[in-house]
Parts: sequence; C-alpha cells; structure tokens
Amino acid sequence: MRQTLNQVSENADSIAQENGSQYFQKISENNIHQVNQNTQDRRNTETRLGMFKNFYNNLSVILPDLLAATLFFAGKMDIGQLFQVGTLFMQVNSALSFFVMAYESIADYKIKIQCIQQLNDASLKEGLPTNAQDIKYKKNPSNTIRLENISITTPKKSDFHYILKNMNVTFNAGENILIKGSSGIGKSTLFKAINHAWSYGEGIIYTQWKSKCWT
Repeated sequence: MRQTLNQVSENADSIAQENGSQYFQKISENNIHQVNQNTQDRRNTETRLGMFKNFYNNLSVILPDLLAATLFFAGKMDIGQLFQVGTLFMQVNSALSFFVMAYESIADYKIKIQCIQQLNDASLKEGLPTNAQDIKYKKNPSNTIRLENISITTPKKSDFHYILKNMNVTFNAGENILIKGSSGIGKSTLFKAINHAWSYGEGIIYTQWKSKCWT
C-alpha cells in the first residue's frame, strides 16, 4: 500500500494525463481491504496463540504429577521419586517451551523472508509492455530548441493514443511563447519531452545540451 501511495504521489501528473485515477483508486481500495483483512487475521491468530500458551503452561505443571500419581498411590514410587519425576519433566518442558514461546518471533521471521522473496521476484519479473521510446535527442549548434516531427504517446501499450502528433516548432532564445490549452492536453508532457524526461513517441528534438533551458 505504501508503494502504491508513493507511486501516486510521485507520478500524479502522468496518472492524470493517462486517465489512470480510477485504476489507482481501485488498487488503493483493494490494498486497504487487504490491510483490514490482515489485521483481523493477525488479531485472531494472536488470540488463539495466547490461549494455547496459557493451556500449555498450566498443563506442564499438572501433567507430571497427574501421570506419576497412580504409581505413587499404588506404592510403586516414593515421595522422593515423585519430586524427581517433576524435576526431570520441567527440564524437558524447558527445552520444548522454546518452540511454543518463540512461535511469534519465528512467524515474524518467516514473513520477513517471504517479503524479501516477493521483492526479489517482482524485480526479476518483466514490467508491463510499453510503447516505443523513439524520441531522439540531438545537439543543436544554434541557440534554439527545435522540434522536428514530434509525436508524443502514452507509455502503456494497452492504452495507446497520441498526446501530441506531428509537431514542428522552433523556440528561439529570448522569445516569450505562450502555450495554451485545457488541462490534460499535453503541455507539461511536451516540456518533459524537451527535458529528456519523456521519450515515448517519435521524432527529433534539437537542444543545446550544455545550456540551461528555463520553461
């Protein structure tokens, strides 16, 4: 859930441009439902574990005397032997108690190992198919920014459409240029493409790489 929220926070503009808000809203709702389910499952497991620990602790005190009592009352065991049975049983019980008392720590360790394995599997798995990143960048000897046959597309291959298409324009140094349009039309994406931050599409962008570009 944290990963999804970070992704939304860092890529809010791109998500809005790609009409991905409903998709991420659904993911967030599923994540919240899963967190609630995990919390309930953990609470139930902790309750059952606590009941078992209490039962085990009480049984370990009663069981040796209960088993040896028959022999003691039958005269086949004296009082010293009865206490000796209790002492030996406590030693065995102490060795076995580790697994009972440390169950929560062992389970927590297992979960952490599973999380590491899931992260490793996710890093090795191929990502979602994307559209071609064919926007090329070349150095422009003149003091201008020139866009040649620039077409900008969405990243997801399953939701392909053009944000801008066949754009040819030159920005000269010192000019004041206003790019006007409704929200989501691609104004921010255009400047991302000029700034080498968006290469989905095709065409050539000529810039002076060693000069600062203020937009």
